[in-house]
Amino acid sequence: MRLLFCVSITTALVVVFSGCGRVPQTASTETLSPVVESTELPVLVTLPPFSLTDHLGQPFGMDQLAGKFWVGNFIFTRCAATCPVQTANLGRLRQRLEKLPGGADVQLVSITVDPDHDTSEVLAAYANRAGVDSEDWHFLTGSRDKIWELCKTGFKLAVADAPPEANTLILHSDRFILVDRQGCIRGFFNGTTEEGIAGACAGLQQMLELQSNP
Repeated sequence: MRLLFCVSITTALVVVFSGCGRVPQTASTETLSPVVESTELPVLVTLPPFSLTDHLGQPFGMDQLAGKFWVGNFIFTRCAATCPVQTANLGRLRQRLEKLPGGADVQLVSITVDPDHDTSEVLAAYANRAGVDSEDWHFLTGSRDKIWELCKTGFKLAVADAPPEANTLILHSDRFILVDRQGCIRGFFNGTTEEGIAGACAGLQQMLELQSNP
């Protein structure tokens, strides 16, 4: 296979917390959608409708992403562990995508797990420091309950308050999430490694090629 996924769909979908420690969390394959388009790009999860607020203060969610390929991740601006690495690596992924036919149209979506602190204004400042182009990269905030529920039950990723002895406030996944035009997750990739960037890029390239050659 050209594309190596970070999960096994033959047994269970495994994701991890990032931050101070790594704690595995699993989701039964009974919750995963079957393959519908390509055996190399199985549908792992069908995302529910959601609408949050972006770093420009505008509503942003599945309606704005409809018909587009996108890569999502979960971060927060006070994170000193994996979040800065994720953001830098997502920027590197964007640079690679710009070299692919159709790659410039892929959207990037970073959702904060600390929305009580990360208002639109705080996210805008964070995006500015990261050199983000708001046309294709959106930082989203909203209510904490809504985002945490979306993370856990929508994206099947772990999130929790860190224990007092941890050197971070929130434990959350470090995965890049590859989503197709129908809002279905096609892969989870480590957002802190070169292998993860390469895997996400390869997956998107394959999806873009399938779009061009149905």
